[in-house]
Amino acid sequence: MTTTGTPRRRRLGGLALVCVLPWLGACAPHFEKPDVYVQGVSFKSMKVAEQELTVRLKVVNPNGISLPLEGAAYAVTVNGEPFAKGESTTAVVVPARGSADVELPLVLDLRSGLGGVLTLGTLLSGGLDYRVTGNVRTGITFFRNVPFDAKGKIGVP
Repeated sequence: MTTTGTPRRRRLGGLALVCVLPWLGACAPHFEKPDVYVQGVSFKSMKVAEQELTVRLKVVNPNGISLPLEGAAYAVTVNGEPFAKGESTTAVVVPARGSADVELPLVLDLRSGLGGVLTLGTLLSGGLDYRVTGNVRTGITFFRNVPFDAKGKIGVP
């Protein structure tokens, strides 16, 4: 007759497991999702057939470890119309319990039919309503993509 586990041993094993599991959970790193804010969209340069804009993001890291950013993918609508999409592979490290500004380039070819969005009346009315949506890619497995979504008004120089 084999005795692989007496009731007393099983109870002690279960008690040890109950005591160890909370301790293991306390040892796991706690990581909070970073916040991403669109600080604004601005014109960088204006040419006859092309305009360069900059989308500025602020990434806030509430964690006690630095946060590596590997890039971002984003889309812009202007006055409710799809306007442009972009992607950046610029790497930035957000310090622990700190923030970093990220600039995303956006080049618009006005010959591609975007004239309906950039009418003279819209430009003279004081600016353009925009919405920027996308994801910032991180080097953290738990939060590989951090979404952002913001609206605002871009002033025309």
